[in-house]
Amino acid sequence: MAEAVAIRQAVKYIIRRQLRQAKIISDSQSALMSLALMHERRVSINEIKDDIKDYSGDTQLIWIRSLQGLEGNERADQLAKMALTLSF
Repeated sequence: MAEAVAIRQAVKYIIRRQLRQAKIISDSQSALMSLALMHERRVSINEIKDDIKDYSGDTQLIWIRSLQGLEGNERADQLAKMALTLSF
């Protein structure tokens, strides 16, 4: 769920900044698969899907393997876990 919260915050950032195109890279295959499903029960996932759908820019969701040695990957995981403790 932490990864989904992080993706949601990234989408909100993209919308606020009115970026024409953006790539959101995540190592959470389950979060990305949930976003790709036609029918999803979790409200939070559906809200992310609605935000992406309503956005007029080009947003790509990209999966990468974890522990690939990408700079910032471990820090991103820490921030995603911290995001669960915040209230929005």
